[in-house]
Amino acid sequence: MDESPQLSGRFLPSKVYARWKWTVRFGLFAMPLILFLVGGFVLYLTPTKYESKAVFDYRGSRTPAEAAALLKSRNVQVDVCDALELNKRLDCDKETVVEVLTKNTETRIDAASGQIEVVVTHVQKELARDIAAELPKALDRYEATLARNAINRQLEALRLAIRNGEDKAGIHRKDLLQLISVRGEHPTDTASQLDVTASRIDWEQEFRRVTDNKSRAAELDLELASLGKFATVHTDPVIAQNRAGTKTEDSLTEVSLESLGYGLLFALLVPYLFELACPNHRRFITPVKKMSTLSDDEWSLTAKDSDLVPAGGNG
Repeated sequence: MDESPQLSGRFLPSKVYARWKWTVRFGLFAMPLILFLVGGFVLYLTPTKYESKAVFDYRGSRTPAEAAALLKSRNVQVDVCDALELNKRLDCDKETVVEVLTKNTETRIDAASGQIEVVVTHVQKELARDIAAELPKALDRYEATLARNAINRQLEALRLAIRNGEDKAGIHRKDLLQLISVRGEHPTDTASQLDVTASRIDWEQEFRRVTDNKSRAAELDLELASLGKFATVHTDPVIAQNRAGTKTEDSLTEVSLESLGYGLLFALLVPYLFELACPNHRRFITPVKKMSTLSDDEWSLTAKDSDLVPAGGNG
């Protein structure tokens, strides 16, 4: 018997959802409840985090973006860890502390003023405040250390040049005095005049070079003594009173809506997937006709298929 008429309406929503009614009921009622309970439990287990913010001005040679990136550098964060003794307060090693700081630290830059805002998130509100306050200080110390090291390197090179220059100037002066003692300070012959003049020029040039290096070294000493601040805090961080991120009420609302949405999606799509996965289940295609409504041809087919003979069919 041709089954195409029976299959023609197989995927009508009314028939599919009627055949898989328990799947629909599970998606509409049980699944949202399960998802809501799981989501609420996860939300309950999620620790509450607090934010603390600090806004500061950067006055170094870098751009604000580069300075903001330095806040997450290992050198700065290790300094914060040492200054606040975070490995003791968090009871973990320094590497773990640096990972926590990197993960929980965010930076924002005000394009108009160039000010940098550092935001620290942590489950301990006091610790979040302390870290946010210490990060600009650590950046200032880091930049001051770099500047101090650069100046010290220049000073070391200048002092070496001054010592060498003083030695050379002493030699040139000794040669000049010896030449003057032999030929006189103002010799009359041209050759002697040229020799004395050349020796005097060598001594004066070396002496001037030593004097310039001493002046430059004095300037660097003054610069080293007055480095100033590289990071000036405008807004000190405070202990947060409200949790960071979404409020609990909003989170529960999101969990409820997501649970209902996934349940509805399950109820709408999964019955069709089951229908496609079970194409040979005839009981899901057409309802079985009652025996009293079968035609003579259907009676014959039924008897042939099931080895049954209708009453009065022996003749």
